[in-house]
Amino acid sequence: MLLKMDKAIGKTCYCYLLCMIFPVFLIGSPNELLDDMIKKGNQLYRDSPDSARSIVEVVLETSANKLTLGEAYFLQGKILNSTGTDNSSALVSFYSALDNFLLADYDKGIAKTLKKIGLCYYRSSNYEYAATYFHEELGYRRELSEAAFLGDVHFNIALTSYQLSQHSEAISYFENSIEIFKTIGEQKMVNDANLNLAISYFHDGQTEKSFQLLRGLNTENSVGNYFQGLVYSNLGSLYLDVSQLDSAKFYLNVAESSKSLENNPVQLIRLYRDLVKYYLIIDKDNIASIDYLEKSINLTPSSTDQAVLLDCFDQLIELYRKLGNEELALITESKLGKVASPLAKQALEQEKMHLAYKMRMIKHQRDKQLLERRNDQLEVRLLYLIIGLLITAIICYLIIRWLYRGKQSKQDTIEYLKEKDAMLIYITKTYNIDTAKIARRLNKEYRRGFKTFETD
Repeated sequence: MLLKMDKAIGKTCYCYLLCMIFPVFLIGSPNELLDDMIKKGNQLYRDSPDSARSIVEVVLETSANKLTLGEAYFLQGKILNSTGTDNSSALVSFYSALDNFLLADYDKGIAKTLKKIGLCYYRSSNYEYAATYFHEELGYRRELSEAAFLGDVHFNIALTSYQLSQHSEAISYFENSIEIFKTIGEQKMVNDANLNLAISYFHDGQTEKSFQLLRGLNTENSVGNYFQGLVYSNLGSLYLDVSQLDSAKFYLNVAESSKSLENNPVQLIRLYRDLVKYYLIIDKDNIASIDYLEKSINLTPSSTDQAVLLDCFDQLIELYRKLGNEELALITESKLGKVASPLAKQALEQEKMHLAYKMRMIKHQRDKQLLERRNDQLEVRLLYLIIGLLITAIICYLIIRWLYRGKQSKQDTIEYLKEKDAMLIYITKTYNIDTAKIARRLNKEYRRGFKTFETD
């Protein structure tokens, strides 16, 4: 009964939304109105995802414009991300958005969608694919000269490089991002990049430089002490790696007791793993370690680093068996199967989507090159046509001029002969000269080309 009521309420809200939007079609063009709907959806998707989802459905059913469809699918992907849906579902939407943006040749849309796809793969612990999309995004951002986004993409490439143990490359990209963020006044991102740079220094063998940078970070103005908790958590982790257990315990306990990381499952599970590592060293009965591992696996799988989550399951099963509790080990193995199977399926789906995208990109590049060659051929043909027309015009001009000059020459000859006839008549009358003899002489001179002559 409640389910039917929920559906009825949903349909009522949907119809209400349509009734509010439909009259607007009377005063504006469809594309403009649909674009306005997309903007409204972007404002609503965090606080009211159902309303934003209804807007997306209307736009997808109504629009045939590639750019508008791209924005609709992009919004759909953001809604799926914000509601904690698995990354594969969001990827389907983002890939659809990317296809439409490519067809619309909209570089900004392509760049922002590549970023979202990269982040989906990053959250799924598929760092190689994530790096591929972030590097592609970087190419577009450079062409668009967008400083703020350049800082973000350098930061994201650095994160994937760190996860792939490419620490020198990570350091380079973190340093680049810091310079960009300083230029545009993004102090929060400067702090985040410095924190990650310090960790990269540590794993690159620059231990002293790492601790110096971490201790120098300003955590006083961090919102809700989140950044402070993050710094303390990482200091504890690094002290643990250099076997300074007292310092490690202090910073890890401060980070946990501050509860500043509770709203970030990814960072919280990493803190728990470091506490597990600490208690495995000092706690012979492993009770505390088991407690933190159980906390870790109870976090929402889709919100955590999947590789870390699966590792927590493996550690917990190993500890149960070490304590001789085979029953709990088997129960945990069963839980692991329920988590790992969807994750494996999701990973396979994501790989298929990535390969399909690569195939589409190869086709897109071929079509683009073919179009460019055709355009080049058309330009050459147009150039030849223009040259041909110019030559034809010049020839026509010369012919017309020659004909005009011929006509003028004939007219001049007639005028000349009239003048000679008049002259002959005048001479004959004045000097009583033999006209026949003069006529013969004139005829002879005429044949020679109108040369001047003298009378005998």
